[in-house]
Amino acid sequence: MRSGMLAAQAAWNALQENKDSDSTVFLYDYEDSLRESTIWKELHEVRNMRPSFHSPLGLYGGIAYSGLEAYLFRGKTPWTLQHKGKDHEAIKHADQMPKIEYPKNDGEISFDILTS
Repeated sequence: MRSGMLAAQAAWNALQENKDSDSTVFLYDYEDSLRESTIWKELHEVRNMRPSFHSPLGLYGGIAYSGLEAYLFRGKTPWTLQHKGKDHEAIKHADQMPKIEYPKNDGEISFDILTS
């Protein structure tokens, strides 16, 4: 949540600085404000959590390593594990995926609105 707020503030500042021009807007302030914020320490502490599951350690090794990292090392390890690939490489186009067929709406409320 906080990183989104910092990104929005950086975007607003960049747009205000380039209000009269049609040039490209760069968010140079975002990384600086992120590093100076309170969440930078938290992000640094958990940087090895996800990549540990995609290492030769496997699932159970990743669970064990993440537990050690969270409770013992607390992000103070001198190394940073690398992700196995880039995020955009894991996404497939919608036309390559099976279409989800949802059932038609029957028009009846099948649950209590007040408790759901």
